[in-house]
Amino acid sequence: MSLFKEIRLSVEMSFATLETTLAVHFGIPPDDYGKFRARIKQLQRLGFPPGVNVGRGTKFAYTVDHFLQSGIALELLNSGLTGKLVTDLVTEHWQKIGAGIWAAHDRSPRNPWSEHRGPDVHLDIEVQGLKNSDGKFARIQVEDDYSRLEPIFSVGRQRCVVSVNLTAFSNDILENLFKVGQFSEYSVQNAIKKYGKIIPELKSPSFLNKGFEWYRVGLFDSGGNDLSHG
Repeated sequence: MSLFKEIRLSVEMSFATLETTLAVHFGIPPDDYGKFRARIKQLQRLGFPPGVNVGRGTKFAYTVDHFLQSGIALELLNSGLTGKLVTDLVTEHWQKIGAGIWAAHDRSPRNPWSEHRGPDVHLDIEVQGLKNSDGKFARIQVEDDYSRLEPIFSVGRQRCVVSVNLTAFSNDILENLFKVGQFSEYSVQNAIKKYGKIIPELKSPSFLNKGFEWYRVGLFDSGGNDLSHG
């Protein structure tokens, strides 16, 4: 029996709803929910998702942004990246990652309001210095031509490339949000369509320097054109 009795028109949710929906998305059996909850709590101890300030006895209404941020962070954790590196990347570049999720959703045949169709959208991350697990050097790129990822480090340098298919990710995680969380597709669509307005405003290449940390971000369309130039 569903824990959720009616279709929700808002996209705010409790921690229990966020946890249960993500657990279903990742195929976690009920007996392992405790371990899965511990992984989410690990992210919270790192101040993630951003804007969430919870403590003992404190209730917080999570938004669809928090839900998607947590989902993509857990995807990256499953690839072997460390918690600190993952939370840094997602926090610093959520606007562009969100734009990639919107582009993937907007082009998906499973989106009943889509006016566009196109290749899958990918989030590619290239990390230098993974041995130290501190995220000192990283390149993050959103694109829909998988072959476009080009190494930015010299040949022979240690690096790790992680790729997430944002089209598959958005299809599956939003479907679970509709079914498990009982949110209306229309309300979720309205909550994420704001990222479609971000795409033409982005600048590329965009560099963020914080001490030894280096991130580069790019967003590309189906023809290999850089959408970041507007």
